[in-house]
Amino acid sequence: MTGIVNLMLFLIGSVYMEVKSFISKYSLLFSKNQVHFSKKYNQQHILIYAIYQKDNLRLDSLNVIKTAKALGLFIIMVNTSRLLPSSVSEIKDFVDIYVERPNFGYDFGSYKYAINLINNDKKYMVSKKIIILNDSVFSCSKNLNQTFQDLLNEKYNVVGVTENLDIEHHIASYCMSFDNTVMNNQLFIKFWKNFKPKNNRRYNINSGELMLSKMLFNSVALNKINILYNGRSILNSIDKDPNLCYEIPLITCQCDSPLIPWHKIKADEIIELSKLNFDYNERDFILRHQSLLDSKQTIQSTHSMDDALLQIKSKIDGEDIKLADAIKHAYLGYLINRVTSGSQIHQNAALFFKLGCPFIKLDLNYRGIDDGKVFSYISSNLPDDESKLLKQLIFARGRGDLTLRGLNLVLFRFGFK
Repeated sequence: MTGIVNLMLFLIGSVYMEVKSFISKYSLLFSKNQVHFSKKYNQQHILIYAIYQKDNLRLDSLNVIKTAKALGLFIIMVNTSRLLPSSVSEIKDFVDIYVERPNFGYDFGSYKYAINLINNDKKYMVSKKIIILNDSVFSCSKNLNQTFQDLLNEKYNVVGVTENLDIEHHIASYCMSFDNTVMNNQLFIKFWKNFKPKNNRRYNINSGELMLSKMLFNSVALNKINILYNGRSILNSIDKDPNLCYEIPLITCQCDSPLIPWHKIKADEIIELSKLNFDYNERDFILRHQSLLDSKQTIQSTHSMDDALLQIKSKIDGEDIKLADAIKHAYLGYLINRVTSGSQIHQNAALFFKLGCPFIKLDLNYRGIDDGKVFSYISSNLPDDESKLLKQLIFARGRGDLTLRGLNLVLFRFGFK
């Protein structure tokens, strides 16, 4: 019965969003794109920055354009709202093309507008690298310059900041870069030509983000694609700083939301790992370890995380070297298994921030992913002005599953909004 009810609710949400998007699309007949200014292009790398900001530009967005301009990038900023004339004047020293367009298609609609602009004018095609970025993330000043430099690394055809293992493996589209071999690839050109923007989050993920990644994976050799923050970078960081493996559980969200099916680190499971031994044989050790990884996690932890970490550390530092080494690898395998599930920019917000990622998703609280300690860790390591603004943005909306009602809750549950 539940399955039938969910199907009916999903169909209601789908029809509603299609009708709403259809109405929005045809309201565009009475709206026009406004190009405020356009400067001469001098064969620089290009940043496409898609934003939705009214009146004044956010502090972090100002940091983005200043940082990008200092690196010599040609900046195309597409806004689906309107800035005050004074704000438009303020950004003119840093932005090369500034466009305000109707709020249709969200970030992918703005990406398409800017990429069409590039594709339709051959002078832009000489750019070696193009970065796409949107303001669904807060851009911290810390490490922003280095991240842009990493995105411009000419060793790779495609660079993503993070990947996403929710639904299916893909590169997160809030920020990535590609070079002109990708831009000139017919698969890339065809993708953007055929993509039809809609005001539908679920559609933009499935037909936009997922299909973009599929196209990139089909047109670029895997060794020419680089992800800056993922399981590999976590393991590399633990190799450099072994104590990080004991800090990860303390800065990773363990809150339980029925709408977030991703695996989470549990104190009770770490306790069980610390009890693994060779009483029977090594095969039994492996099987018991695997049963923990496969846990459905339907119960709350009864132990504190501090106690669990003390217990696992005592075993890893124990006198039985063979057992200590086995438990260490089992624990590392458990951590990587847990942190490499779901949307990585959500799941590992504080961890990736610690490792150098400057981008924080603004819907952490809305999606029920932050239990307080994630934001607390990030905030305590930011300048006061950035910390204050990030707090305002993240907590501007309550948790969707707790605050929304009726149709809005249905749309939220099925990923339409």
